[in-house]
Amino acid sequence: MALTRNEKPAVRQEKTLLTPERGNEGESVPIPSPEKTREKRIVKLVDTMLALNKQLAAAKTPHEQASLRAQIDATDAQIDAIVYQLYGLTSEEIALVEAATSNGKE
Repeated sequence: MALTRNEKPAVRQEKTLLTPERGNEGESVPIPSPEKTREKRIVKLVDTMLALNKQLAAAKTPHEQASLRAQIDATDAQIDAIVYQLYGLTSEEIALVEAATSNGKE
């Protein structure tokens, strides 16, 4: 179920986010509550990610490792897309998140 441009996701509760910059004075962050189908999809992708990482740890050949890394990256991108949709992020906001979290990737 996709959100329309002005529609905000349902919020289950507010959580306090603690960051090193703010110390113990965290800020409240809304935690969206996904519908069951989206929640099941996230759980399935996380299970896949865990299994792929286990396989990667046991992989012996460079070809097998590269193939598993590609599958991990694709699974990670699918999880990211669902989370972006869940929070109703715009393309500009997604670009900011990806720029901020791309350290060490590529």
